[in-house]
Amino acid sequence: MTRTWHTEEQILAVLKDAQAGTGVPELCRKHGISDATVYKWRAKYSGLEVSHVLGLRQPEDENRRLQQMVADQALDIQALNAINAKNWQGPRRSERRLRGSTERLGISQRRVCRLLTLDRQTLRYRSRCHDDEVLRTRIREIAESKRRYGCPRIYVRLRREGWRVNHKKVERLYYRDEGLSLRHRRRKKLAAVPRIALPRPTQPGRCYALDFVHDRLVTGRRYTCLTMTDPCSKEVPVIEVEVSIGGARVCRILDRLFLSRPLPETLIVDNVL
Repeated sequence: MTRTWHTEEQILAVLKDAQAGTGVPELCRKHGISDATVYKWRAKYSGLEVSHVLGLRQPEDENRRLQQMVADQALDIQALNAINAKNWQGPRRSERRLRGSTERLGISQRRVCRLLTLDRQTLRYRSRCHDDEVLRTRIREIAESKRRYGCPRIYVRLRREGWRVNHKKVERLYYRDEGLSLRHRRRKKLAAVPRIALPRPTQPGRCYALDFVHDRLVTGRRYTCLTMTDPCSKEVPVIEVEVSIGGARVCRILDRLFLSRPLPETLIVDNVL
């Protein structure tokens, strides 16, 4: 037969029915209890109200709660001593020691993580490192073949080749692992001079414009052309082609030219000359 538990409120209700005149056999039949139970309840709770019973039960509950707090605190101290929290070296190195202490003390990982102020995801994390040697080799190859490519352009090149990698990983491999960097060219600073309006040509032979033109041969060798133009008549009296043309060579070319024509009033040149 299953044993039935009655609360203090139910017990006092039964005793009130008995005080109201209900017989003990009828109470036993109505509530499914024995005569001895009714007499025992009457001896223990006779003359008490529900508020009195609850007032007696509160100190017992408080005492039980305090005992449970002390027991939990003692168990926490045992767990910290078993894990040796002072020499805690992180979840990866101390995971075996932590698991053994939880099994020996019979406490959960959640409780241990709360004592160590450790996130459970950190404890359960498993490293997913991949071998990036092939990717690092490809980054070095691109950096060697394209000297002016920095990390952003190498990342775009890798994505176009089909590599499933984000820019943060490419930056980590490029800067930290490979030690690569792009040399920044400093901009040449020019002297600040007042701008002079160019004279407008009115007659041919009064003004000439000098400039260099650079190009490459089929073999890849560079050559230079010195050109002189008359802005008024669009005449080109000189086109000198050479691998290299220095300042002395320019002076000789002008001396030879002005032996056959009058000197101009103005020569327009840029910063190269």
